Amino acid sequence: IIYPAIGKDRARVDMGDIEKLDDGEFLNDNLIAFYLRWLQDQLERQHPELAKRIYFQNTFFYQKLSKPEKGIKGINYEAIKKWTSKVDLLSKDYIIIPINEHSHWYVAIICNAPKLLPDATAKETQTKKTKRKSMPPQRKYNPKEFRIITLDSLGSSHTTTCSNLKDYLVLEIKDKKNIDIERPGSIGTTAKGIPTQNNYYDCGLFLLSYVEMFLKSPDEFVSGIL
Repeated sequence: IIYPAIGKDRARVDMGDIEKLDDGEFLNDNLIAFYLRWLQDQLERQHPELAKRIYFQNTFFYQKLSKPEKGIKGINYEAIKKWTSKVDLLSKDYIIIPINEHSHWYVAIICNAPKLLPDATAKETQTKKTKRKSMPPQRKYNPKEFRIITLDSLGSSHTTTCSNLKDYLVLEIKDKKNIDIERPGSIGTTAKGIPTQNNYYDCGLFLLSYVEMFLKSPDEFVSGIL
């Protein structure tokens, strides 16, 4: 099965993949990629303007990024830097990253990456200065600011993942924009109050359900979990 039937970025599953849909089985990367591609295609058809604000990384992105080359510490940016050569990643409000670690699926959503760019940072600082100091904070995190949210059906936090993705964005800005920025501070958040699994094998299904819920109304979804 190939989807979409024509066009670019087609996803494929075969009979071996379909067997992973049986009860008690783990969804594999082909099944995850297939459904995410379907969700992306539906979004592009039904809400084209919203689709322009969102970027889907593939299921191999984080695996490549987090596997360092011999003799080099930190992330392996060289392995994936060409993957975004034809897209302005720093123009996307949301970047969806499906991740598999130790046979467990979860998803990271990078929010408001354009806010890392100098012009956006300066405007944000000026806006904050003009607000009345007497106004009490309405929430712990501002959904309009840069943040990396991880959604995990086991409720686990992923500090290392957020750190690696921060490093990736710093290097992406340098490579694609030729701009040096300071590494962002503590901006990782573990989503709370989301549905969780009660077995050991449904993590892939929960990842897909999180993304599906997110795509229905991204801004509202993010605001609700921060």
